[in-house]
Amino acid sequence: MKQETKKWLGAGLGLALFCLLLFGGLFVSSFHQGNQKEETVSSVSSESKNLFIPSKKAEKEGKKETDSNKIDFARFQETKNEDFSDMARPTKEELEQAQANLGQVESYAVGDLTIPAIDLAMKIFQGTTYEKMLYGATTVLPDSVVGKGNYVLASHNMGVEGKMFTSLHKLKKGDDIYVSTKEGQNVHYRVVTNEVVDFKDTRCLELQGKPVITLITCDSVQATDQRVVVQGELVES
Repeated sequence: MKQETKKWLGAGLGLALFCLLLFGGLFVSSFHQGNQKEETVSSVSSESKNLFIPSKKAEKEGKKETDSNKIDFARFQETKNEDFSDMARPTKEELEQAQANLGQVESYAVGDLTIPAIDLAMKIFQGTTYEKMLYGATTVLPDSVVGKGNYVLASHNMGVEGKMFTSLHKLKKGDDIYVSTKEGQNVHYRVVTNEVVDFKDTRCLELQGKPVITLITCDSVQATDQRVVVQGELVES
């Protein structure tokens, strides 16, 4: 069980600090949470020296041969993360086509993300795959539960303000973030930090001692080593 968890956590971390879907693998043994009685130790394997560097395919901005009108619905029932180390980034046209067909996959979403300050409303899908990221935000860490631990979501920077996670850079401390689930749970977070970090900085993926939400995207639609990372703390109801 531990080995399987490590495997998917590694894939999730590698993707979280993606530059539109292509970065190296990461294996994390566990997290440390400051105020908890059970202490864990975070470690990164020696295989992660080139952590999150875009693959050659990504640098060439190759297009994945797929038709967003032909949706593989079986893929939306999977909750595990894919290996993105050798996958081409989607084009702007492919993303726009997928967004136009969002209604066909909405039933597979586990919730909705709403950020009034940037007029953002998008679907959340469990697990990160190439297909799911065409349609909305995806959970990065395995067994993610909103309102608990570090609820990490990743999405694309489309280069168009207001689309997907492109406008994250505009969020300010105190801005509200809302997540609602299919089960009717409504969770409120408030932004505490918004920063651009180096691709090697994975501290944002650790537990923070209190429930937080972490939103991650690239700071550019081009190949970049910088990531926009927004974190919000849970607002107790």
